[in-house]
Amino acid sequence: MRAALLTFIGLLVCLFPASGQPAVERDEFGALIGPRRAATGFFRAMKVEHRWWLVDPNGYLFLSAGVNGVSLAAGPGAEEDDSSYREAALGRHRGESAWAEATIGRLREWGFNTLGPAVDSRVREWGMAFTVNLECSRAVRRADAGGFPDVFDPYFERGVKRHAARACRLYAEDSRLVGYFTDGSLDWGAGEESGGPLIGRFLSMEDDAPGRRGVLDYLERRYLTIAELNEAWTTSYESFEEIGRTPQVGSRIPQADVDGFQRLVASEYFRITHEAIRASDRHHLILGPPFEGEPPGPVLAGMADLVSVVSVGWTAGKPSPAQLRRMQRLADRPVMICDLAVAVSPTARGGRRPARACAETEEEQAAQYSVKVRELLAIPTVIGYCWPSYVDGPAGSARGRCGLVGRDDEPHQAVAAAAAETNGALYELAAGRANGKADRESSDR
Repeated sequence: MRAALLTFIGLLVCLFPASGQPAVERDEFGALIGPRRAATGFFRAMKVEHRWWLVDPNGYLFLSAGVNGVSLAAGPGAEEDDSSYREAALGRHRGESAWAEATIGRLREWGFNTLGPAVDSRVREWGMAFTVNLECSRAVRRADAGGFPDVFDPYFERGVKRHAARACRLYAEDSRLVGYFTDGSLDWGAGEESGGPLIGRFLSMEDDAPGRRGVLDYLERRYLTIAELNEAWTTSYESFEEIGRTPQVGSRIPQADVDGFQRLVASEYFRITHEAIRASDRHHLILGPPFEGEPPGPVLAGMADLVSVVSVGWTAGKPSPAQLRRMQRLADRPVMICDLAVAVSPTARGGRRPARACAETEEEQAAQYSVKVRELLAIPTVIGYCWPSYVDGPAGSARGRCGLVGRDDEPHQAVAAAAAETNGALYELAAGRANGKADRESSDR
């Protein structure tokens, strides 16, 4: 208890010196220079007091303030051949290297310390911490269940292992890498926008598909006889092989079976990706795929200790703080917010309103940035957040204007100022949740 109290006092002294004015000193990664943990040379996650933190390669406490889409490419919502931003940026900076240097300078000035996965390689050369998306499912996709990979197919597991071996070899010893996202957002079969429960989608696969065999094996283990399944499902199948093939009026799949199969699929997906990454890289964090809103409970249970961090998008204020706290109870993992965005709605220009939190003006957008970051950092599981795009999409796009700079490469001054002020205070905001409980470090897997 005395050691924990001294740690907490030391943290407060770093944040609020004798003059009473915040004077946070940071290292080259942007971490808080203060009480030091073991320096492993890589980023890791750790619980200090009751709060989760990242620990940077030097052993200092770190919170990630990131931005994605730092690229000369077309950008969100733009056609692939749209070169308007590239032309404007290179015209201003006279070359890709000069643009990358100036861009990193801007991001540091605005308090950002991490690059999201969709960034140009020249930007990464300037030393900022970064993340990588392995896109495991896209790299090896063959047969799938409505857009979700067939995790029961041996081809999928072998393909993920080959893909991860090639990709992770490039970064295994890079101290600037925070960790790997295993995929982009996947459809886990929950919510209004999903393609339906996974159990139904796997049952609809071809007879010889490993995924269909996987769900039938799951049902046989649960019910032992087809008579027991028929009673629970209100069906009249003559064998397990008929399930999903003959229409059954009035039948229903019990929620326990839906949830149980969703958990089984999750455990297979996270086992495969975890083992594939760890075969080539024992150090870096596994960030999983980002969920759109609150992950389903069975999926959280299925991932168990196979991820280091639970990654979620936070569009339109979902998941809520209450949902984030519920996630903490289901899976004792820190949370990374991957899509913290408030778009200026295109409705005023006749466009379609985007499906994310919206503001009518840049000033309102800037104010909401500050409010949302403060709200997130008040939750002790949140270890970082990422603005989804450095550059605006084209005028009238469905995503709205959610960049830090326009397509003319001019910064949005109000948003940049709000980011600089709020990102500059992220450690003070997080320390406001500290208490006197003893340190507890979790193992990173």
